[in-house]
Amino acid sequence: MAQTEATRCQSVLLAQLRESPFNPRKHYDERGLNELAASITDRGILQPILVRRFDDAKTPYEIVTGHRRSRAAKIAKLTVVPVIVGEFTDRDVRQIQLIENAQRVDLSPLEEAGAYAALRELGLSTRDIAKEVHKQPAHVAARLTLNTLPAKVKAELAAGVLTVEHAELIGLIPDPHLQEQALKKFIVEHFIDANSSKTAKGVIPLAKARRIVETEFMTVLSAAPFDTEDATLSPLGACAKCPFRSGNDRDLFGNVQGKNVCTNLADYRLKIENHLKRLREQGATVLLTPREVKEVFPFGNPQVADDYVDLDAKCHDDPKERTYDQLLADEPKRSTVFAQVNGRLRKVYPKAQLAAALDASGHEFLRRKSERPATNDAERKARQQQKLDRAVRVATLAAFAAAIPKALGAPEWIDLLASIVIEEKGWQLEDVLPRHGFTGKRDDLKGNCEAITRKLVAKMNDAQKRAFVIDALVHTWAGPNADAGKRAVFTKVVAQLGVDAKAIERQVRADFAEKAAGKSKPKLSKPASATPPHVARPAAKVVRARA
Repeated sequence: MAQTEATRCQSVLLAQLRESPFNPRKHYDERGLNELAASITDRGILQPILVRRFDDAKTPYEIVTGHRRSRAAKIAKLTVVPVIVGEFTDRDVRQIQLIENAQRVDLSPLEEAGAYAALRELGLSTRDIAKEVHKQPAHVAARLTLNTLPAKVKAELAAGVLTVEHAELIGLIPDPHLQEQALKKFIVEHFIDANSSKTAKGVIPLAKARRIVETEFMTVLSAAPFDTEDATLSPLGACAKCPFRSGNDRDLFGNVQGKNVCTNLADYRLKIENHLKRLREQGATVLLTPREVKEVFPFGNPQVADDYVDLDAKCHDDPKERTYDQLLADEPKRSTVFAQVNGRLRKVYPKAQLAAALDASGHEFLRRKSERPATNDAERKARQQQKLDRAVRVATLAAFAAAIPKALGAPEWIDLLASIVIEEKGWQLEDVLPRHGFTGKRDDLKGNCEAITRKLVAKMNDAQKRAFVIDALVHTWAGPNADAGKRAVFTKVVAQLGVDAKAIERQVRADFAEKAAGKSKPKLSKPASATPPHVARPAAKVVRARA
């Protein structure tokens, strides 16, 4: 920092000081200033104010550091204050003030990040800043990432929902869209208590959040399907020199496992996309549009359509259990189908061509398996049994599907559905049973939920069974974490049943407001359903009407 040596301490009139236009502190706590003023009255100003000369006869000194002390001195009605006069350029003043501001103990994480960013604009490196503010470089590097966060993430941090550690993990992700995706994975909503419609936000454990970032928003470069040394696949150039490679900035990525990890998933996906375009130009089969991808990956990652096999999957017919990618020679691989699914390169192969491709690659085991005769009685019996079992299963399922609309009446139908729900939902019915006749303690359900449910269902009439089945299937769709489609279905069903959800919410809020005011307890009945009477009665009325 270019400056001359400061002069020794001297006293000047307080009225001769003017505040610096570069001062980053914009807010002064009135209570804190009054406390400092009281201390100054008792002990005086213990640390002189740092100033520089200013070309103004009335206020010949400009404060460099000590704005808070000068304001407190005015409150304490001092007329003379101790100062140290130095010669500083505008850049020196800004840097000194930013460093002092960054060292304040009452800074929020976002304010601290902003101070570090301003120092970076002055040309200081992460390590320079760390040295000046007496922090570890990793701390400064992590705080600096908070400046890149989108508004939604900053808002949750400022509100205290996100911890600064969670926010810094999101800051490791450079793409704003992916940062917002990570935010959704980090935040969970839950009802405040069983009798409240209000929800509160929280965050998942930090260790789990770190695993999510490293597994879903980063990728190991050793597995890259493109040439990592190709500098033309994206504006960031070759991976080895990319600033987002974990090994190239250990101050920021020191906690990331491994030094050859790409932390910029958006750029990684761009490189895959450009790599696929080149393959298509070279004659390869590449799925680029969403419709093309959907035909081969109808269920998303990792399942593929029945007409294809995943080249990265092991071939269990191979005695050495190599992957199909390892087994196929270069020429047969020309029939490989490429696609980018959920940001990852997928390679599949048409099943119809697989046997011939393996033969052409020098492997005959797949063809021979179907052609070769059984070598002994045990093998012949095993093959015959497999064919028989499959034929029985296919025939049984066909007969089952055909018989359902003919053989099952309403009582049998609802009994079957109830049995299916009990087997499928299991312990998840703990939340449902109190609304359908269970009056015991919740701990009684631990390990016995299915058995208790069967006993309760056996005593129900058909209308009660229908209510139980529907409740068990959709009760989680009413919560704050259900996706939009499920919430829409639940809302529609509620309306069809004649339940006035808005009226219920108003009544529950009014009940709780009365309780909060000390007038009365919320009037929530707790029969078998454990729900307010204005919920249960309309639903029952509709069920009877439709029974």
